Amino acid sequence: NLNIRALVSILNSTKLVEGSNVLKSLSPDAQDSLIKHSYKGMTMPGWGDVSGSVLLGWHEEVRGIAGTGFIIRVIIDRRTV
Repeated sequence: NLNIRALVSILNSTKLVEGSNVLKSLSPDAQDSLIKHSYKGMTMPGWGDVSGSVLLGWHEEVRGIAGTGFIIRVIIDRRTV
């Protein structure tokens, strides 16, 4: 999926310290969407320099800002990316 590839590429090239302010400005729905896309990105092998650890780092950053409730919201949401 082109959208997921673009998002993962952006996350891979952005430092978490810089992204923290952006994450804080996102609505809870946008944070959930970001995590949905990162989960999808983790399932797509063979992306060269894109690392699962990068996506996990962003996941941890969102958890620090949004708490743990987003994990349940993302898992039970029927809408897919």
